[in-house]
Formats: sequence, structure tokens, C-alpha cells
Amino acid sequence: MAGCFGAAPDWTRWATLLLTVAAFALRLYHLDYQSIWSDEHYSIMESAASIGDILRVGMLEEPHPPLYNLLLHFWGLATGNGVLAIRYFSLFAGVASIPLIYALGRRMSSPGTGFLAALLMTVSPYQVAHSQDARMYALVTGLVLLANLALLYALAAPRPRTWGLFAAAIVLATYVHHYAAFALVACNLYFLVLTWWPTIRA
Repeated sequence: MAGCFGAAPDWTRWATLLLTVAAFALRLYHLDYQSIWSDEHYSIMESAASIGDILRVGMLEEPHPPLYNLLLHFWGLATGNGVLAIRYFSLFAGVASIPLIYALGRRMSSPGTGFLAALLMTVSPYQVAHSQDARMYALVTGLVLLANLALLYALAAPRPRTWGLFAAAIVLATYVHHYAAFALVACNLYFLVLTWWPTIRA
């Protein structure tokens, strides 16, 4: 991710860094204000089970894939299962999405577009709420953004590591939430249109 901030004008680079700090503060504010609700309680209970049970329930019973609960299992071992500790996992994923969407917007359009996207994500009520929720939504958002960014780099300069990063991010995203499969379809359609368009126009 060295290109994330490297080539952009200083004002967008540093302004996005400030946005990232602001996003952290905004998501940290009242992080433990709401009590654990039903879906969060289920995630905490599932993540506290054994690895074998997490995988079994995630693949056979739970409507969502098992990766989030599996990661939350190891997170809980390191931090404990308090409200603040368990929600920090989503908070960090939500904050990481700010520089990712900046880099994606910059790569697709311009540094100003990237900054505007980062600003909107920073203050989005939905993004703040998901980043304060012990569920998988902030994590899958970050992984999908990473996959899209890696795809753009891979298409511009094909290298095994960029294609590998794209594959890893999109596969992990689909094991966090089934709806990430739509992002995989969109990435493939983008790739096909981009590679076939010169032939179609000719």
C-alpha cells in the first residue's frame, strides 16, 4: 500500500490522514454507550466457542460465513470480551476503510475525489454505526475496498503480488459475508469490460 498516499498532492494526503484520526475519534465516542444487542451477543457467544465449533456452526447452521467469528475468537483471547474490547475490532476495520477509499477514489479519478470519498465515509452515520457494532459489516467493507484497490493496481501493472492481494482480499471478504460475492461479480465484470472493450470498439 505504499502508493496509498505517495503520489497525491500534500493537501489531500495530509487532510486524509487527519480524516483518519477524526474517524477514529468519531467511532470511539460513545463506543460503549449502547448495551450489547442480540446479534452482537450472538457473535460474542459464537466467537467464544472452540475453533471447531465456530467452523461447524458457520458452515452448517449460521447464515453468515465463519471467518468473522473466527477472527473475533482470537481477538477476544488477546483483549477480553468486554463491550469496548470486542467492539474495537470493528472500530479498527472501519477506520482502516478511510485511507482505503481515499486511495481507491484517487486511483479511479483524482486526489480530490479520493478525499471527498474519505470525508463522506468518515461522517457517514451508517459507517460509524457499523464501526461501533460487534458484527462483520465494517470488516467486509474494508476487505471489499482493498480488493477493488488491488484490482486497479493489478490491471495497471500486472504483478503476482497485486493479483495475489486482490484474490486474498476478495476471498476473505466472501468468507466474512456472503454478499461480498456481489463485489466479486462486479470486479470480474469490470475486468471483462476493460479487456474486451478495445476489441468491441474495433
